[in-house]
Amino acid sequence: MTRGRQDALFLLAVAVMSAIGVALLWQSVRPPADAGVIAIHDGDPLPSALRADADADATVDAESAIPGDPEPADESAARDTGVPRAVAQARRLWRAGRIHEAVGLLRDALESGPGDPATKAELGTILLETGAAEEAADLLAEAVAEGQADARTWFNLGVARSAAGDLEGARRAYLEALAKKPHYVSAAYNLAMTSLASGNLERAEREFRRVTEMDRSASWAKAHFQLAFVLARLGRTEEAIASYRRAIALKPDYAPAYNNLALLLEKSGDVDGAIRSLEKAARLDPGMASAWLNLGRLRAERGDHEGALEAYRRASEADPKLLKPRLRAAELLEALGRLDEAREAFAEAAAIDTDNARILVDLGSIERKLGDLDSAERHLSEAVRLDPSLASAWNALGIVRAQRGLYEQAIAAYRRAIALEPERVAARFNLALALEKSGRPRAALDRFEEVLSLEPKHVRAREHLVRLLAQRGEDAAALEQAEKLARLAPDDPSALFAAAYGFSKAGDPGRAVPLLQRVLELEPANATALLNLGVAYAKLGRYEDAVGSYLRYLERRPDDAKAMRYLARAYERLGNAEQAALYRRRAEALPRKGG
Repeated sequence: MTRGRQDALFLLAVAVMSAIGVALLWQSVRPPADAGVIAIHDGDPLPSALRADADADATVDAESAIPGDPEPADESAARDTGVPRAVAQARRLWRAGRIHEAVGLLRDALESGPGDPATKAELGTILLETGAAEEAADLLAEAVAEGQADARTWFNLGVARSAAGDLEGARRAYLEALAKKPHYVSAAYNLAMTSLASGNLERAEREFRRVTEMDRSASWAKAHFQLAFVLARLGRTEEAIASYRRAIALKPDYAPAYNNLALLLEKSGDVDGAIRSLEKAARLDPGMASAWLNLGRLRAERGDHEGALEAYRRASEADPKLLKPRLRAAELLEALGRLDEAREAFAEAAAIDTDNARILVDLGSIERKLGDLDSAERHLSEAVRLDPSLASAWNALGIVRAQRGLYEQAIAAYRRAIALEPERVAARFNLALALEKSGRPRAALDRFEEVLSLEPKHVRAREHLVRLLAQRGEDAAALEQAEKLARLAPDDPSALFAAAYGFSKAGDPGRAVPLLQRVLELEPANATALLNLGVAYAKLGRYEDAVGSYLRYLERRPDDAKAMRYLARAYERLGNAEQAALYRRRAEALPRKGG
């Protein structure tokens, strides 16, 4: 399978900075309004618009809601505080959701008269909501330069510069806001976020600690959350756990904090605590797909397979476009031998990501195991069409074609896989098998030797090598390889049987006997080992032992004419003509299969 199994609990609040400013990267979370995160899929581009929770208060709408910074409620209040009429009207339009009308009103005001800094500041602030970060930054910078240099305008300039990708400029603006208003918690928080986004974890720690000291209310539980993330990145796990717990104490329904706490609890060895924390996160926010996904992984590792599958199902319901829960469920179902259900899960994943060649490889491989070779070949052919450079797809396609007896096509597919990934041992082994099946033993021998040069402990390749060498009469080489095989896998029945075959066929049946006896210890029901043990005894002249092995074999396979003839020969060597004749007659009465 191509699926990597690297499902550590997802770390909420990985801070990143891009053209839209500071945003917290999260694996498919749908957070509550004040969770301090935004919801995106793993690997997707960041959203194009600022979110209030990503930058604490990234727009003036959010900033104005901070205690101590109320907005004017009506025009009279605006006049009383010296706010231009156009600004007051624009604020009312904005609050009513009529953003474009508000922008138009302010643009008209600036065009009809001298550029008022308060109007510029308000237009720049509202433009943030539309994603016009660069224009917003320019207007806000002009506003502070022309005298509108209050803390709120500096703060929004910081947000605009963050959104425009100017991280250092954003820091300078937040510092100006704090200089104007030392207890401006939103500015202090966003300042810390710029440090986190730039990778300066030590400075981020200091700045987030400052936020936690400035405001100890539940509104700023997210500062403890971010501090915990920083401490975890610094390798200070116990301190990070304590900080997540403080965030939860301030805000008991903080589902993302429970989710991240689970990561650190697992890391510290408290898997039961991690599971409880994830279950709490999922109860608080049933729509948090990542919590269900993480819970599914831990339950699977604990052997609670049904609980894991239920968690994966809930993750898929929470985020129908998320691939991981379907893929993890499919892997688990496959491991449990529930192949039809695994096929369905892979098919659902393939329907979500129609151009994902790797998922098609997984789906085709399951279909092959189910015996649906037509569907398997169709999906694997589509996989190599989508991604001709995917060696695993060519290898899987080769297996299907070999199963259909299309050995030349299989050989061609394996060679494509090897050309793409010369170190891919599986494709080289499969190529050797196909060459052997297609009647080219010398070429197959060479390929098996290549496999062993790359992976000397490849037991199955050495098994085939021993058999081919013995069949070709290369006795010295067969004996050497049989000895290596027996040492390599002393408790592997298949390997021991192949080694015994090589010894017996190459003229040393005495070394085959103990190996076959060991096979029967490991697999008492192995009738073929009994038959071959009888053959080895006969080659050694131990006919009584041979008779005993043949009789035990025929108790299990009473209709094997070949074994009856072997038994008849052994009785002849013992001088028991009557028993020899009896078993010859019985053999003749059965369909002849050779020997």
